[in-house]
Amino acid sequence: MGKVSKAIENLVTKQIQDHGIVVWYDPEQVYTDLVSRLELPKTTILKFDGSFFELRYRMEPLLEFVDEKENLCTDTGIPPRLLVYVPMDRASTHYALIEAEAAGVIMQPGATPWQRNTRLKVLAERVFKKIAPERARSIAKDVEDGRMTLEELDWLAEQTGGIGKLKLIFGTTSSIDIILKFLSSDKFDKQIVEKDAIHELANLIRTDFGIEIKSSDSVEQVREEFYRYLLLFEVVIKAGYEETPEKLSSVQLPEKERQREQILDLCHKWRNRLDLCESYIEAAQKTQAVIQLSDLGLEPQQLMNMETFPLIEAILVNWAEEKLLEGK
Repeated sequence: MGKVSKAIENLVTKQIQDHGIVVWYDPEQVYTDLVSRLELPKTTILKFDGSFFELRYRMEPLLEFVDEKENLCTDTGIPPRLLVYVPMDRASTHYALIEAEAAGVIMQPGATPWQRNTRLKVLAERVFKKIAPERARSIAKDVEDGRMTLEELDWLAEQTGGIGKLKLIFGTTSSIDIILKFLSSDKFDKQIVEKDAIHELANLIRTDFGIEIKSSDSVEQVREEFYRYLLLFEVVIKAGYEETPEKLSSVQLPEKERQREQILDLCHKWRNRLDLCESYIEAAQKTQAVIQLSDLGLEPQQLMNMETFPLIEAILVNWAEEKLLEGK
């Protein structure tokens, strides 16, 4: 179980230990898959499956004070260990589970105290503040904007825990800051080699940007392959292609929208920071020398909002000249 999933499991476990009965509302259905994987000792887990009558029928024996023979139960002073999971908003249930709520506690997004608040954004920020404080806020924003699922957060948390060498080398766990430092200078290359962090670096590039680096023989090869893919992908994304053009079928665009946004954000910051733009210019010139933009079959209208390569400006100027000569 991933770090973020484990964090929510710990919250639920503590509430059951303290109160016995927990009614958990999940209107965004963030935790539907997780509930079936929860490991709660000596706890009955009931899930709403379309009928509150059926759910109350299954829940009722656990709330009774008498047994089937109408004898007083011997453990009536001890609340049952019961989790009731309802993947909908509490207000829309018409308070069908009010008895269980009154006997126990409610967990839901925005609940107080914070130990009962199951909002994924809050949970993610709390987890990443411990393992990657520089990234916690941006990750929480991604969750809030619907760009990251619980499964993706678990995976990212696992990968983030594996960038210890990079943190020592670059002095940060922010993927954008690490990559910008790596792209703009070779002054960290020696440390990357000495600490054998090249695979860690390639893993970070794959995790956050969806770019698979095939060359890992040298740090310089990783850098060159990375920025070529990076700049090419920016052109393809801004051109509005859902998939990589056929002539570039060997290069696959990242599937996740979050990774595509990361690529655009990285390129923008790299060429617009005064302390980094010279390295961007050099990389762009080298890349356009080996990549034929004509292979992409781009129309001038698709190039108008692009700043990736110097050649784009020349193409647009030539196009404008042709139109002027045509009298347009």
